[in-house]
Amino acid sequence: MIDYRELLQKYQANTCTAEERALVESWLADLHMAAEPSDEALDEQLRSLDRRVLRPMDKIKPMFTTWKLIASIAASLLLFSFTYYFLATKTFDVSEDKAADFVIAAPAADQAKVVLDNKQEVLLSDLAIGDSIVASGYTIKKSKDGSLIYKQRGTVLKVLYNTLVTPAGSTTALTLSDGSKVLLNANSSLTYPITFDSQQREVALSGEAIFAVAKRQVKGQAQPFFVRGASYTIKVLGTTFNANFHTKKPIVALVEGKVAIAASGSKIGEQSTLDYQVQLLPNQVYNGKEVLATEDVMDYLDWREGFFNLNKVTLQELGNALSSWYGVEVVVRANVQDKELVGRLNRKKSLNEVLELVAEVSQVKYSISKNKVEIYK
Repeated sequence: MIDYRELLQKYQANTCTAEERALVESWLADLHMAAEPSDEALDEQLRSLDRRVLRPMDKIKPMFTTWKLIASIAASLLLFSFTYYFLATKTFDVSEDKAADFVIAAPAADQAKVVLDNKQEVLLSDLAIGDSIVASGYTIKKSKDGSLIYKQRGTVLKVLYNTLVTPAGSTTALTLSDGSKVLLNANSSLTYPITFDSQQREVALSGEAIFAVAKRQVKGQAQPFFVRGASYTIKVLGTTFNANFHTKKPIVALVEGKVAIAASGSKIGEQSTLDYQVQLLPNQVYNGKEVLATEDVMDYLDWREGFFNLNKVTLQELGNALSSWYGVEVVVRANVQDKELVGRLNRKKSLNEVLELVAEVSQVKYSISKNKVEIYK
């Protein structure tokens, strides 16, 4: 996949190859823009594209079908990708009627960490690609794609647990000992064994993560995989899904396979009988109240590509996502909490840019200070 932002940076620095230069200049030609467009032209192009991407739900006509909407958004995002990095170094100005005391930039550095079984904390940004952490009975290696891979050394007499912690602005990938893959979103944590025993596969999640669970047979029987949370528990056999435990009610979106959900929290190692009343099939979403069919289940995984998903997302739900990503308190007043949006926004934008766009399309106002944002009518 082409990294458009990196390519545009190379173009500006005059370090790209002849093929890359030709590609960038073809993009500019498609935009009917000069190779050295003015700041004003770029600003207007970006704002125009963002307005097309981000829209309130009540402005979407009923006959505007899902595939047409997706095509429109995709086209807008493609153009947005071409222009975004030209603007990345520009100063963001907030108009007087939306004045901000602070500009809160997108998180710049990954500050995720691993808490080892002996409580030692290792900051992942201190590890280079290929580096390993050697612990008692196991090693952790940082792979080429930046994900963590565990390998047992010798015989481990008891189950040892690590915890992966991602603060605001960080996401981290992890491969568990059974081959299951996890991508942990910002402001989240996952506790897991370095090696699953033959009796149980279980992890504890706080926050949000995408799971691609490997199938496993024990004595000819499929062994389930449990995701345990404070208020809900998910039972999995082999599947791909997104689990969001950030909110009061969970949001579980199933891409493939099958999962069962119990409206009861549980802990690792806890022996309890849970009632898994909710069953999810592919392209279904559970929102804590009901199971809904969706044609756009991949929208719930948008954050892995660096976007805020806003399709049928309320301002309250967006506020929760902004709080997790930027590390600030976001208060959405009751009279605007249920306003819905359509589209998606790049998480590399400053919080101020996101808020101004949301305010413009939703006809709301906002105030912003060092550690708090308020959205109101």
